[in-house]
Amino acid sequence: MTGHGDAAAIHAGLRITAEIRSVNNRFLKFSTRLSSIVENLESQVETLLRETIKRGTVTVQVRVQATETASRYELNGPTLRGYVQQCRQWSTELGLADQLSISALLALPGVVSDGLGNQEQSDEITAAVLEVVKQAAAKHHQMRKAEGVAMAQSLANSIADIRKHGDAIAERSPAVVREHCERLENRIRQAFETAQHTFQPADLLREMQVMADRLDIHEEVVRLRSHLEQFLGILNSSESQGRKLDFLIQEIFRETNTIGSKGSDVTIARHVIEMKTIIEQMRELVQNIE
Repeated sequence: MTGHGDAAAIHAGLRITAEIRSVNNRFLKFSTRLSSIVENLESQVETLLRETIKRGTVTVQVRVQATETASRYELNGPTLRGYVQQCRQWSTELGLADQLSISALLALPGVVSDGLGNQEQSDEITAAVLEVVKQAAAKHHQMRKAEGVAMAQSLANSIADIRKHGDAIAERSPAVVREHCERLENRIRQAFETAQHTFQPADLLREMQVMADRLDIHEEVVRLRSHLEQFLGILNSSESQGRKLDFLIQEIFRETNTIGSKGSDVTIARHVIEMKTIIEQMRELVQNIE
């Protein structure tokens, strides 16, 4: 499921910001970027997020910067000299004009320090960072929850549509069995008359029983209805169970496919096609539910 959440706070002259983004994924994958002063908190940040996120590709970015009033920017002398020496060396070797400027040098990595490099990470800073991440996670969860409500309603509507098609199939099924048996009876009678053999009713009854058993879809319809009820039960539960829904989608498709194979009727086949279309739409949604 997609989602976004961010939060910020000022603590001890530091500005702490956290941003969480997630996109759909059947599994859980983290991509975490933290400022160097708190980079050792990566595992704690991920542990905190796992409390509310079970599936998705999650990008987490945490920045810790000195506030404008508290920062004491310094030039890193050794680093600056190193850049100048190397630039002049290569300019001489390559025959280039020496066009070094202080503005260009200041933009190079490591030349300007904001004073955080030497600051120790205290327990207070750790707590403040995790609190900001927690706030961002709460906003992220709220956004995903709103999306989940819409997805649940869509899935519930799909279940209702499948149930309608299933009921129509169950209503049509007895007539299908009867029509096939009548056609079978006519073919058997004609075959016996053509061969000038005596027709035995017991033979007809036996063949009709085999035909009826082959066309009977009562068990499949019962199992389909059971799966639909279980699916709705999980949708209405307080705990998200995406993997169970994924499994039930497979079972619903299995029963639908069997009904289509055994139905041997144009009307039933049309209902089955509609059901499979709905199921595929549901499958795409369910794969992204936690």
